[in-house]
Amino acid sequence: MFELIWDVASNHIVIISVSLNVFFWSEITSIISLTKPMPRRSNRVRKISKQSALYGVKMKLKKFSLIICLILLSTLSGSAQISFTELSGELPSVLSAEKPYLVVGDIYVSHGSIVTIEAGAILLFTEFSGLHVQGTLYVKGTEDKMVYFTSQYDTSINVSSPIPPAPFDWNGIDVYDGAIGSEFRHCHIRYSVYGIRSQTEHIKIVSSIFSRNGKSYFSIKDVRKEIVPDSLYSYEHNQSAVSAGFTADSDTVPTNLSLQIEPETSGSHKINQHSKGAKFFRYAGLLIGAGCGAYTAVSYVKDYKPAAGEFDDLSNPDELQLRKYSSQDWIEVRNRRDKSLVKTLAGAAGTVLGLLSFSISFAF
Repeated sequence: MFELIWDVASNHIVIISVSLNVFFWSEITSIISLTKPMPRRSNRVRKISKQSALYGVKMKLKKFSLIICLILLSTLSGSAQISFTELSGELPSVLSAEKPYLVVGDIYVSHGSIVTIEAGAILLFTEFSGLHVQGTLYVKGTEDKMVYFTSQYDTSINVSSPIPPAPFDWNGIDVYDGAIGSEFRHCHIRYSVYGIRSQTEHIKIVSSIFSRNGKSYFSIKDVRKEIVPDSLYSYEHNQSAVSAGFTADSDTVPTNLSLQIEPETSGSHKINQHSKGAKFFRYAGLLIGAGCGAYTAVSYVKDYKPAAGEFDDLSNPDELQLRKYSSQDWIEVRNRRDKSLVKTLAGAAGTVLGLLSFSISFAF
């Protein structure tokens, strides 16, 4: 990307340089002409002519400087835009590194299929999206070309992002029971809710980095692994999980690292329905909150507000209203107002509970 910006900027610089040469030669010629002997005129006329010519040169320089600034600004702003390939649903067999992918909905490695993500590939995830691995996934990053699973707001990749990235920006990676043999080599997972959440022990992670994830980094059957953020981490079934003291800011991977050995902890062998339950809880809460919110708004506008206005009018009657309405009318209007108030408050309570359950679902 930076090479592209430099190439485009270089082309503009060449054009500007040529234009400057032409411009300055023409202006220098006009300035030199001012030093030549002028026809016989009064000193005052000659002085005014020189001042007018110099003023014209200064104005041209200012205008040309403004044009240069506008060209440079348009170059940098235009070259900073990155094109993305949008992804959602079932994945193709190969994801290349030609240009970044923008994941606009949940993506799947379906049962029985094999998907390969090539070295250098970048996947930017939008809110509430994630990767679900039900088949076999091979992430084939290398030491110098890592594969990135990150937020759409990651400014180190998406320089046009309007806001900075943060943990919980996207869901994470779910690896299901049928994803036996999936591998994650040299990948960087950041700004998600739970990193990698696996339901099978038969996966492999090689020299990968977890950083700035919200709830957890890597778990197998709800058992979290101890991981040093921004450090290389490796895991393989029936072997030790290895966390090396190499940070993500380093340029190269050191050799002969001193390793911290984390013994593998045996987890529960129950079928994990955690992901489906949390997702159901989340969207059910969102649906209830939105429905109750709409009901509250309609009840307030159509029932409570007119009843409250009518009650206020009857509570402060004029002479005509005293003749027209009785105390029984006042009691009926008051009861109608109170009933509409109860319905409005019930809808508001449902809205709060729905949105609360929606928010709590991210803690699981």
